Amino acid sequence: MESNYKMVTVHWKDACSGLGWTTLEAAIENMTLADIESVGWLIYEGPDRIMLSTSVDPQGKVADVLSIPNTWIINIKEVNYVEGLDGRRSKEGC
Repeated sequence: MESNYKMVTVHWKDACSGLGWTTLEAAIENMTLADIESVGWLIYEGPDRIMLSTSVDPQGKVADVLSIPNTWIINIKEVNYVEGLDGRRSKEGC
């Protein structure tokens, strides 16, 4: 199946939260933004966010959608991939 969407990898910063009581100094030192790398089909690019999906079916339904604010994104790169010659996974695959 050929997709109308680009496969991309997105490098972005995510929010962080802590559990329990701590000092302000320890929170500032230890609670840094998470450095994230996500891969998926780029199903939406808007003025405030992008959306990735891990799966897309032939009818256009999507699953496992992730919405990332544009201001959190460091970069987006298109992934080049190659299907098997017959378009299916090899028998050695899962």
